[in-house]
Amino acid sequence: MKCRAIVVDDERPALEELMELLDAAEPIGRVDGFTRAQEALDYMAETETNVDIVFLDIQMPGVNGLQMAEKLTQLSPDTDVVFVTAYEQYALTAFELSAVDYLLKPVDPQRLSRTLERIRKRRKLQVTAVDSPEVHHAEIRCLGPLRLTGQSGKVKWKTAKAAEMLAYLYLNREVSPDRLAHDLFPHLEYENARTYVHTCIYQLRKSLAQVSLSERISVVLDHKMYCLRLDGVASDLQRFESTGGMAEISKEEILEALALYEGELFEGIDSLWVMARRESVGRHYMRMAVKLMDLYAAEGSAAEALDQARRLNLRDPLDEDIGLRVIEYYVLLGQKQQAKDFFKQFQDHYRQELDSELSPSTLVRCHKLLD
Repeated sequence: MKCRAIVVDDERPALEELMELLDAAEPIGRVDGFTRAQEALDYMAETETNVDIVFLDIQMPGVNGLQMAEKLTQLSPDTDVVFVTAYEQYALTAFELSAVDYLLKPVDPQRLSRTLERIRKRRKLQVTAVDSPEVHHAEIRCLGPLRLTGQSGKVKWKTAKAAEMLAYLYLNREVSPDRLAHDLFPHLEYENARTYVHTCIYQLRKSLAQVSLSERISVVLDHKMYCLRLDGVASDLQRFESTGGMAEISKEEILEALALYEGELFEGIDSLWVMARRESVGRHYMRMAVKLMDLYAAEGSAAEALDQARRLNLRDPLDEDIGLRVIEYYVLLGQKQQAKDFFKQFQDHYRQELDSELSPSTLVRCHKLLD
């Protein structure tokens, strides 16, 4: 299935160059271009056809790329965002905004192809999740902002706390009203918190009923415990975590699992109760991403290994082993100057953030690679 894309860049030569690359790329169909972010936002608000991918320059007058990405999370949450920038320091912010990827100018056609392949695989998984008879047309998406889809469409939450209630129950499945009150409303007095718990349960049930999900997802009070019951409901989190439990796993299976990770667990919910599980899921992502990097390196695909190492470095910019791998792959590709530039940037960042030097063993290995 072809994807519809738009490119937003205030520099027309760069805009036209990327549009030309996309015109010849799979799985891209129609491509539109805009030199102003607000024009693109207006277009997306008015058009009846969904835009699948937005390629965004970051530095633009008026509404910049980062601001537009924030607006897109509400206007079109299923649209994939790829940042295109001449400044690599913006990449970390890009991932914090749940961007699929970032591309450095001038855009390398092979690098663009890898980005599009990543998007294609993730969209294939999403279509399978929604359309497969095994899923019964119901899916909870936990990685990134909470999204719940049924046969009648997406749930529109009455309140943010009603959505948080579902997220909490999904992770805990069975919990007492007192614990719900304590964890979801920690700053309220007990009686008020208990009242809000009952209100949120009511709002949650109403939201489920509006999209005909009450038979698939229900919240019941059983032996003084609130229980979440699911019948034929798919979950990206379940598929993502089950991949890590495989005794043997292929590169393709890792790629499919990583494509599910659209952002942190229940992104946007900042309550304490979610933090430990969020960190656990994030570590699971890092382990699989490292395994993918190792597989690329083992098969001699240094460019892909470098690409994966850079993505890992953006998610954990203080990890010395990952930093070393970035330098190693640059050197393998004959890009020693880029390796030296990265080492300086990595060392400076380490000093600024930790007020410390890299470990002696790391410094020895870096200098050996760069000499």
